[in-house]
Amino acid sequence: MAVTWLEGPALEPVSVSEARMFLRIDGTEEDAELAAFLKVARELCEAFTGLVLIATRFQEIRAFDIAQNRGSAPWSAGRGVMLTKGPVRQVVAATLVSADGTRTALSASDYALEEDARGGAWLRMAFLPPMQARLEVDYWAGLGADWNAVPEALRQGILRLAAHLYSHRDRPDDTGPPLAVAALWRPFRKGRLA
Repeated sequence: MAVTWLEGPALEPVSVSEARMFLRIDGTEEDAELAAFLKVARELCEAFTGLVLIATRFQEIRAFDIAQNRGSAPWSAGRGVMLTKGPVRQVVAATLVSADGTRTALSASDYALEEDARGGAWLRMAFLPPMQARLEVDYWAGLGADWNAVPEALRQGILRLAAHLYSHRDRPDDTGPPLAVAALWRPFRKGRLA
């Protein structure tokens, strides 16, 4: 499995000016540093929750696990792959790559996208793919196109974490991020199996 970032996000869920106001900073001399802390905080939020916040384009290469599902019915687990980034907004392209390297572009009628109970997205095939085939999927994932689609609790956690990183950089007495950050993000965390 390989996931490659292709494009986006176009902006961060929390702006530098919001961070400046929260930290009561006058002037723009430290904007680049604040922007870096906001990016880190967003990435940590995405890792913690399992959600992509702002629309981002990915390419994912996944192998089918169909050895034990040769006789299964259409749209079964053996005929699909779970995409790792979500929520999935749009599939741009899907390509089937056979063991010999033959590439076949799939049309929208060759697959269906369905969400599971934990918020993950399965790309289910309408046909049984060849043995040892893999699927390359180019898709957009994210809660929305801009910060308006990001729940305020996630934004507040990002803002508080970025402020903490800014205020406590290189300080030996830093005891870690505020507990409020995890409390704000926890309700949005996707369930994971151990």
